[in-house]
Amino acid sequence: EIMENWDSKYGKLPVVSIKCLTYNHENYIKDAIDSFVCQKTTFPFEIVVHDDASTDATANIITQYQKEYPKIINAVMEKENQYSKGGDVLEKIVNSNLRGRYIAICEGDDYWTDDNKMQYQFEMMERHPDIDICAHCVRKINANSGRVLGYIAPRNHDMVIPIESVIEGGGGFVGTNSLFYRKRILENIPAFRKVLPIDYSLQVHGAMRGGMLYLSKCMSDYRFMVKNSWSANYDNEDVVNKMDIRWKKMT
Repeated sequence: EIMENWDSKYGKLPVVSIKCLTYNHENYIKDAIDSFVCQKTTFPFEIVVHDDASTDATANIITQYQKEYPKIINAVMEKENQYSKGGDVLEKIVNSNLRGRYIAICEGDDYWTDDNKMQYQFEMMERHPDIDICAHCVRKINANSGRVLGYIAPRNHDMVIPIESVIEGGGGFVGTNSLFYRKRILENIPAFRKVLPIDYSLQVHGAMRGGMLYLSKCMSDYRFMVKNSWSANYDNEDVVNKMDIRWKKMT
């Protein structure tokens, strides 16, 4: 059912790779993957799910989905946690498995809310060949109660946001699970991304050539304060100090 609407003009290789990083997300990963396989597109896409040696049932859930969707889901399962090794080790492993011309990001504790999200972003990026990255409005919800906390929406209308505004906006300028970018930017990784390989540096990197294409339509949910996530650890002094040190190196 997913593949029957794929237009043969795009060939057999995926046009978009969904990049999903997950670790101990047994309570959330189903929502994420369900939101991926519900996507309605005219082009082929793949789902690359990377489990970083979870200690809960996350890996088992991913394996079940891979068996159900063997032509679409590529599960990369680690036996040893890669994130703990630091640097850009994790990024290199995951990026080497992505085959699409575009990459769409959604971590395992978040999910998309619009079945046409990828098709819409793809069409908009095709109309803007001078831009490498796209983002959209994201709803922010409490991970425990599901209560809506607000929206991550730097603008109230569609526009191209200049790189200066992306830099000034910081890491929370747009929602990570809204990012959709051209894979070719990975061919030339700037030094600051190697020092700080996080979503903020990706936003800046992607906006270097022509700014960031922003879409005001809300198409995903970001779970705030998930256990062991960045939002939950933000008040941890050690975490903040380590980030400050890397930030100074990046600048």
